[in-house]
This record gives sequence, C-alpha cells and structure tokens, in this order.
Amino acid sequence: MRSAATRKLRWFLRRKLAAWVADALLFTTAGLAVLGAGTAVRAIGWTDAATSMVIGGVLQCAAVWVMLRLHEWSERPY
Repeated sequence: MRSAATRKLRWFLRRKLAAWVADALLFTTAGLAVLGAGTAVRAIGWTDAATSMVIGGVLQCAAVWVMLRLHEWSERPY
C-alpha cells in the first residue's frame, strides 16, 4: 500500500507536470512561429526592422493570449 505522500506525488507528476510541459512546448512553438513570421516579413522587404519587431510583438501577444485561453479551456471540468 502506498503512502498518501506517494499518491500525491504521483498525481502531481501525472497531472500538473505534464500540463506544464505541454504548455511550455506550445509557447515555444508559438514563439518560434512568430519569430519566423517576423523574419520572413523583414526578408521579403515589406517593412523596416522596427516595424517588423512591432508586428512580431503583436503576434507574440496574440499567441500568448490564445494559448492562455486554450489552457483555461482545457482545465475546465466536463
């Protein structure tokens, strides 16, 4: 029979740690996508460097907002 501490640790590792790793991967992927989009816009020559940085920042904020909404949605009980 397992102790209560062992059960709590196993629950934590299964639920919370897995969710944190998934969130970190999602945020990293979104960040890399935004960085790539900003680099492509700059390489094509549509904007100057400052404007592409602003575009990248806005896209990053939007990506973070979407990820937070998805995270809240996934945490809701059925």
